[in-house]
Amino acid sequence: MRFHHMCIVTADMDGAIAFWRDVMGFELKIDRMIPDGPEPGPSVLADRKLLEDIFKTNGARSRVAVVVSEEGAQIELQQPSRPEVAITPPDRQR
Repeated sequence: MRFHHMCIVTADMDGAIAFWRDVMGFELKIDRMIPDGPEPGPSVLADRKLLEDIFKTNGARSRVAVVVSEEGAQIELQQPSRPEVAITPPDRQR
């Protein structure tokens, strides 16, 4: 199966990057805050409207990292600061 990328939302971006890079062998390609522009453009990863549409929150902000395997698989890591994410309590984890 081929896919472009998948997104994982995390409350611990540094830990997630360390796992995918140091344990799984992926290369960190992007690590930045979004929105990174008011409107779409060639150097804008996610503009304000796109991010607000994705998170259904005015003023949405997120740290995004993209890691890529040698074979080209891409993992997009998101750590939203608005809306804030929280770690799932142990009794709700499956």
